[in-house]
Amino acid sequence: MAYYALSSGLRYCDIGYTNWRTDVVNYNWTVLNNTLLKFTALLDTDTTGLTNGDILVYKSSSQNWERKALEPGYHHISTTTTTTTTTTTTTSTTTTT
Repeated sequence: MAYYALSSGLRYCDIGYTNWRTDVVNYNWTVLNNTLLKFTALLDTDTTGLTNGDILVYKSSSQNWERKALEPGYHHISTTTTTTTTTTTTTSTTTTT
């Protein structure tokens, strides 16, 4: 065997190893796609209790991403902008005697 395992589960091999494509590259892509590139593999993400429709939000107190359940019927995030306009009107009166 001329390939070795890393703590992440990925493999590497010696230069000149003839089966590098199947034993290392294809294996590593499988590990990446099935485990390492998923939210559950991230160290700063808590997915405990994750269900359909939940979103991830950042919580600064724990410095982690945590799940948040959306309220029933709430399907989008919107932003509201409020603009306040002030108008000043000056009235002048002239009296002739």
